[in-house]
Amino acid sequence: MRRYLLFVLISVISFNAFSQNRYNITGIVKDETGKPVKSATVFISGSEKVTISAENGYFSLGNLLPGNYQVSVSMLGYASLTKPVMLQNKQVDITLTLATRSIVLSTVKVGSKGAWAKNYSVFKEQFLGQTQNGRQCIILNPEVLSFGTTNTTLNAEAEDFLIIENKRLGYRIRYRLKYFNYQVNSQNLGYDGEASFEQMDAKANPKNEWAQNRLEAYNGSLMHF
Repeated sequence: MRRYLLFVLISVISFNAFSQNRYNITGIVKDETGKPVKSATVFISGSEKVTISAENGYFSLGNLLPGNYQVSVSMLGYASLTKPVMLQNKQVDITLTLATRSIVLSTVKVGSKGAWAKNYSVFKEQFLGQTQNGRQCIILNPEVLSFGTTNTTLNAEAEDFLIIENKRLGYRIRYRLKYFNYQVNSQNLGYDGEASFEQMDAKANPKNEWAQNRLEAYNGSLMHF
C-alpha cells in the first residue's frame, strides 16, 4: 500500500500541547548472535526523529509525547526491522535484533545500464507520480536502486534509504523501500515503505510559501508524494 503525505500530516498535527510530559525510547541494536550493531539508522516512521546506534549498539529517541510509535531500524547487510512501541508515562527500553540479509533481488532479467536507465525512468514516474508536487521531487541517490523485470512486471529494491527532496514542500525524506511492483499491462502499482523526514534549509524557499504548498497538498488528493 502506498504511503503518502507523511510529512504533511505530521506538520498538521504537530500542535500537541507543550504541557504534556515527554519521554524517551531507548534501546540496543544487536545482531542474531547478540553482538551490538553500530551505525544502524534508527527512526520513528513518519517523523523527524532519527538517530544512529553507537559503538555498543545503544540509541535514544527523545522528547516524545505519550502514544503509539513504529520504531524502525535499517543497516546494510541486515533485514530492516520495525517494532511497535507504546509510550505511556515512563521511558521505554527495547532491543532490536537484526537478521542477516543478503541483498539479492528476485529477478528474471537484470539487464544493461541502458535497461537500468529505462527501468529507473518508469520507477520514478510511478513512485513519485506526475502531480505538481511529484514532478518537483528529486531522488538524490538513485544508484541504490536495483531492478528486476519479466515481460509484464517491474520490481525494485533499494540497498539503502532513498533520499528524496521535495523542493515545493520543503522536505528532505529518507524512504526505506520495502517493495515495489508495477504491472506494466494492467498498470497496477504496489509499493510500501517507511519514511523519516527533515525540513530543508529555509533559505532555499520562503517558509510561508512552503506552508501554503503543504496546505494545498493536504487539502488536495492523497496522491501527492
